[in-house]
Amino acid sequence: MKRSIKARGRVIHVPRVNHGIDGLKVIFLVPTALSITSIWVAVMADAGATVLVTLNAIRLLGCRKRQPCQ
Repeated sequence: MKRSIKARGRVIHVPRVNHGIDGLKVIFLVPTALSITSIWVAVMADAGATVLVTLNAIRLLGCRKRQPCQ
């Protein structure tokens, strides 16, 4: 039961963090849309955010029966 409660907290927390990381892309998207920066800046920001979101979500897979969630 304790493990389920800890896992629940992580399952709620990870999507919130992922939405925050996705929100940071706006910082790079707006100047690109206004032709202030290059399109490559937005592309790299998007690729970097995708990697961070994916790695953050993979942390949920670390909850195993023998290994407690941290």
